[in-house]
Amino acid sequence: MKDQLLWLVALLVCTGLVLNWLFIAIDYDAYLVFLESRLSPDGHIRYPKGALVTVHCAIVSPLLVALLLKNITLPHVRDVHNIGKIACIGTFALIAAGFVLLRSPIYREDGPFETGTALVMLVAAALFVSSSTRQADTQKKLIVLSIAFAYFLFGMEEISWMQRIFNWSTPAFLAQINTQRETNIHNILTPYLPALYWAVCIGLATILLHARSWFSNHLRSSRLYRLSSLLPSSDFTYFGFVFLGLALVNLPFLDAGEITEQTLAIFGIAYAVTLLPNLQRSR
Repeated sequence: MKDQLLWLVALLVCTGLVLNWLFIAIDYDAYLVFLESRLSPDGHIRYPKGALVTVHCAIVSPLLVALLLKNITLPHVRDVHNIGKIACIGTFALIAAGFVLLRSPIYREDGPFETGTALVMLVAAALFVSSSTRQADTQKKLIVLSIAFAYFLFGMEEISWMQRIFNWSTPAFLAQINTQRETNIHNILTPYLPALYWAVCIGLATILLHARSWFSNHLRSSRLYRLSSLLPSSDFTYFGFVFLGLALVNLPFLDAGEITEQTLAIFGIAYAVTLLPNLQRSR
């Protein structure tokens, strides 16, 4: 029955993709007008190409959700260690507060939430670097350093590489292609940020919900199995549902980017702490 339902979802998704492509091919402008009237809160889509990428993500999402929820093994809540519980509860509280306070001054550019998110990401990056120095395996060291670099990049991007702190001017070539004329990369990708957040959240949900069991079932006899010690522990399994929910929230033209970034920050610092040697031995 479950497999039949999965095939039905796959068929509906394929039908949706074909219809979407037909609408684009037959009358692109009329299709954009339809999307603006039905999906955009202000009745205007500023970046049509980015919006169409987001629509494709939304169509594919039901199939990905069905696949991710299939054959899931969840730890009992009482088996989750304190760090996993605290991080998950804190994230749910932050998400709830975020949707209530999203338009308030504390969410403004360089406001408390944005600055705090950047600081947490930079601290997480430092913890990952500290963990990497204690990894004897070269591949493990490179993986942890890559995660550290990603969090450092995220944190510095969040505050535009301290541009407004030191008040320097944006280079001319960057100002021409940056939607806010700032010294950062993410505002160059503004049309595609919802789809990018979606992809990151789907990827993390996949890792948190299935990676550990996949490694155990398929790679136990492989040399790659040693890398399983870097996977987030089962304490973070419930975080998979958080990222899955955020992936879907980012699609219908909602401004959920800040909340997604804050969730990534909390997850990052909690995960980085569990990689510290004294905690990793107890996992």
